[in-house]
Amino acid sequence: MKEIISIYKKSVDENLKDIGSILKKLDIRNPEVFLSCKKILNLSADNVINKWLSGRKYSRTVFVKQAFGKFYPKKYIKISMSIDAMINILDDLIDEKIDDKEKTLYIFEFSRVFSLYSFKKPKEKIQTAIGHDFNKLISLAVAEKVYQKMIAKEKNIEKIIKHSVQIFGCRGTDINIFNEIALTDVKNNNAAKEIKEIGRIFRAVNIFKKDIKDISYDKKMELETIVTFMSSRKDYNFLCYTEKLLDKFLEKAKKIKSSTKSLNIKYRTPIENYYKMIEKDKRKIIKLLSN
Repeated sequence: MKEIISIYKKSVDENLKDIGSILKKLDIRNPEVFLSCKKILNLSADNVINKWLSGRKYSRTVFVKQAFGKFYPKKYIKISMSIDAMINILDDLIDEKIDDKEKTLYIFEFSRVFSLYSFKKPKEKIQTAIGHDFNKLISLAVAEKVYQKMIAKEKNIEKIIKHSVQIFGCRGTDINIFNEIALTDVKNNNAAKEIKEIGRIFRAVNIFKKDIKDISYDKKMELETIVTFMSSRKDYNFLCYTEKLLDKFLEKAKKIKSSTKSLNIKYRTPIENYYKMIEKDKRKIIKLLSN
């Protein structure tokens, strides 16, 4: 995480270099203007960084880099971080109740990282993936509300688990773009498909863990999630629901891990690491609910 945050923080200098050039061309010589730009961009960058450090938001780039290990292509890390921040910002603007001051910081930060993303001129494969990802934000925001209503009306626990697997699986696709970036130069399409699938499963479990950690916060902010709803239901044991849901995801992950043992180590590494990350998050979830 430290390396990622350092890279992200230093990226402000790239924006300021271009802003300095723009101000000169506009014949704006007052140093106060540049200093004000520097101040607001450092504040907007720190706002996002602090969300990552506090655990309020997660960096998908960090997860993917952890899974790929030494096989992560570092030349794409800045593009990945830019997209990471943009999606985090939009996610908060859609889901959270934020004041005008923070909203302003988010608008500045989105503009800042979007400019960096544009300057990097990402490959067409990445541009297409990010296009799908922003459409996904819209569809997921709507889909989750639909599934929440279905779960609220459902009495059959197996159907509740099925709906829950579907919605968390859908939400888990928010890591796809970051795996796509890491896999940009990979030619083995079958290996890439399996890596993205187990990455999606990891992220589904990871989001479920975060929702459990956020139960008190979400209730305080009057944010309804599947987890806040299920943990409040009197007709089902939440721990039992959790174990059944995690078993479904682990079952899928095991199949992928078992069927890809013969792959080259650079493809097998992220699959095995994602599996370990799933198991680790499962243990954390059970510990959270056992305390």
